[in-house]
Amino acid sequence: MTALKTALYLHIPFCLQRCTYCDFNTYDGLLDHRSAYVTALRREIHHRAALYPEIEATTLYFGGGTPSLLLPEWIATLIADVRRHFRLVPEAEVTLEANPGTVDVASLSALRAAGVNRLRESKAKSRVVVQSLRMGGAFGGKEVQANAFADALKGLKK
Repeated sequence: MTALKTALYLHIPFCLQRCTYCDFNTYDGLLDHRSAYVTALRREIHHRAALYPEIEATTLYFGGGTPSLLLPEWIATLIADVRRHFRLVPEAEVTLEANPGTVDVASLSALRAAGVNRLRESKAKSRVVVQSLRMGGAFGGKEVQANAFADALKGLKK
């Protein structure tokens, strides 16, 4: 059987607050449901892999929502499941969306060790972050954003 090379997207719907521009299936105030969601997502990965055994994943993208609200060990488990069930290639790009204030050096180091090799903050979110910084909103002040960037460099550098 010839491998069907593809990218996989895992949707993580949790947010600290719902952004007014967002059309995605996201929820704020439901952080207590993260563990159950990860368990369900793991079952779905296993189920879908059985339906599509020819898939070989070359990219894995954690989008949302704010995937960085999951614990690094949950992300590690999901990456391991995708690696096992969808044959995630060793050189795969593994991207995780994150917002300032939801990661630190320790969590970024753990994410890097788990296999995350790219962080992304969507352009729309970036505009909201800038606006939020001016207004002292949910993403914190300028110092929080600067620290998050510095942490990303430290945590992902290997």
